Amino acid sequence: MSNTEIKALRTLVMVRKRQGERLEEALKAQRQALADAEAARAQAEEHRETCVQRHQEAEQDRLALTSGVFTPAALRAQDFRIQDLASAIVQAAQALQQQDAQVNRQREQVDAVQAAIRRNNQRIEGFENRIAVLRSLREQAAEELAEEETEETAVAKLCMRRRNREQAEA
Repeated sequence: MSNTEIKALRTLVMVRKRQGERLEEALKAQRQALADAEAARAQAEEHRETCVQRHQEAEQDRLALTSGVFTPAALRAQDFRIQDLASAIVQAAQALQQQDAQVNRQREQVDAVQAAIRRNNQRIEGFENRIAVLRSLREQAAEELAEEETEETAVAKLCMRRRNREQAEA
C-alpha cells in the first residue's frame, strides 16, 4: 500500500507502454515484410503459370509440326525447347515453394509479434489493476483512520463535557 510500490508499478507501466510502442513498430515492419513476401510469391506464381503456358504452346507447336511436313532437325529442336520449358516449370515450381515458405515464415513472425503485444497489454492491464487496488486500499485505510480519529475526538469531547459538568456541580 505504500507510495513506493505504486510508483514502482507506474514505472513498470511506463516501461511496458514504451515496449508496446516498439512492438507496434516491429509489427508494422513485419506486416510490410509479409506484404513484400506475398508480392514476391504472386510474381513467382505468375512466372510458373507463364512457364506452363509456354510449355503447352510448345507441345501444340510440336503437334502442329508433326501434322505437316517437317525435318527431323526441326522436330528435335522442338523437343529440346519442350525439355527446356519443362525444366523451367520445375524451377518455377521450386521458386514458388520457397516463396510459400517465406510467406508462412513471415505470417508466423507477424503472429509472434501480435502475441507479444497481447502479452504486453495484459501485463500493463495487470499493473494498472494492481495500482487501482493499492489506491483503493490506501483510501480505505485513510477513511478508517479518519473515522477512528473522529470517534476518538467525539469520545474526548464527551469526556470533557462530563468533567466540566462534574466540576460545575461540585
